[in-house]
Amino acid sequence: MTIDYSKWDNMDTDSEPEVSSLLVPTPQAPAPASAAVTTSTATISTPGSIQAVIVRCDVERIRFAPWSVTTIQADHPVFSNSMPPVPRLIELPLVFHRVGTLSTKRADLDNQMITYLNIDHGRIATL
Repeated sequence: MTIDYSKWDNMDTDSEPEVSSLLVPTPQAPAPASAAVTTSTATISTPGSIQAVIVRCDVERIRFAPWSVTTIQADHPVFSNSMPPVPRLIELPLVFHRVGTLSTKRADLDNQMITYLNIDHGRIATL
């Protein structure tokens, strides 16, 4: 069975204004590294640091890529957060940490990808 993910793109039903998808740059896959190069700077980390991904909110995707790789310290506050319901259900160790933004508009802070990963499937089943 194949899943048609195209239907998932417009699941957001809030009444807040949306950023036009025409303005959002499409992320490009990195070019394959040559055989002589065995590591990339994106995967190199210093002792005590952990590779992480920044997933940007809607308004920041206008100026930046939707996500990017970064490194954080092993004692970063994200590790004090509990694992959200969906990653826990599929046994994929993901945790999320909200950081500041330049926008003061609540609608700009929307992040559909992270919102869906935080949905509590147990509560929905009992409604």
